[in-house]
Amino acid sequence: MIITRDSDRMIPNLYLPNQMIRAFLALALTALAWNSLEAQSSSTCRSLDADGLRFRSYVRQLVTTTDGSRIQLRTSLGLSAMDSAQVTLVTDNATCARAAQGINTAQGTANLARQLYVVKVGQLFAAQDPGNPSGEWWPTVTLDRKFKAIGVVLAP
Repeated sequence: MIITRDSDRMIPNLYLPNQMIRAFLALALTALAWNSLEAQSSSTCRSLDADGLRFRSYVRQLVTTTDGSRIQLRTSLGLSAMDSAQVTLVTDNATCARAAQGINTAQGTANLARQLYVVKVGQLFAAQDPGNPSGEWWPTVTLDRKFKAIGVVLAP
């Protein structure tokens, strides 16, 4: 407690040394950075459950189709025809986090935590976030090697 010069009443000491202010700011910034990293790290790969199998199957059908309208869809998503064996589930959390970041950038939803199904399609990626359905359909996003969104389609 300090006594002000203008009166004899006591008021709480609100003076903080510069070192304490710096330490408090450093702690607050560290907490913010930790929360940001925690949000990014929660953007992980989903395991290959029934929905993951359905998604991988959909992408495999898309890259192997000979149907004209499906070929147009495939081309609009930046994909090319290939053997279905080139469509593989991604289980690396860093890759899934980069895919989530690419989707967030494309959708303008920075730091939205996502758990994705991600499949490698040749040199590209396709990702689906079952946590953000559009009715009975899920947006499927294709991404280039730098995880920039190429195209999107609503898929079963």
